[in-house]
Amino acid sequence: MPSPQKAKVFYGYWIIGAAFLCVFILSGSGFAAFSLFVRPLQADLGWGRGGIMIAFTIFMLVQSVLGPFVGRVVDRYGVKRVIGIGALVTGLGFVLVSLTNNLWHFYLSYTGYLGITPSQITLEF
Repeated sequence: MPSPQKAKVFYGYWIIGAAFLCVFILSGSGFAAFSLFVRPLQADLGWGRGGIMIAFTIFMLVQSVLGPFVGRVVDRYGVKRVIGIGALVTGLGFVLVSLTNNLWHFYLSYTGYLGITPSQITLEF
């Protein structure tokens, strides 16, 4: 008599689980963690809390508008290529953000450079 085979978990469920984990980590570290940097930015650079949070608001608006275009870029050039280039650009973007001294430089580097570049494709996966 043959032994009963153990049922395997459908591969798609593993993909859903991995995607859920990525979104869970991103929500906590990518979005909620920005508020942890507001007080140090206020203390070190003398900026107002509202001015700092406007940069985050603009960043999120730029991300939401560019979402459909990011999908087209991924479809056209492939995930591996776009994420590789995006990771490099994100690193350079954070270097620019670290060199800001004026609030408008922060707006330009954070919302303009990091918001518009294909680097945020890494956050969408």
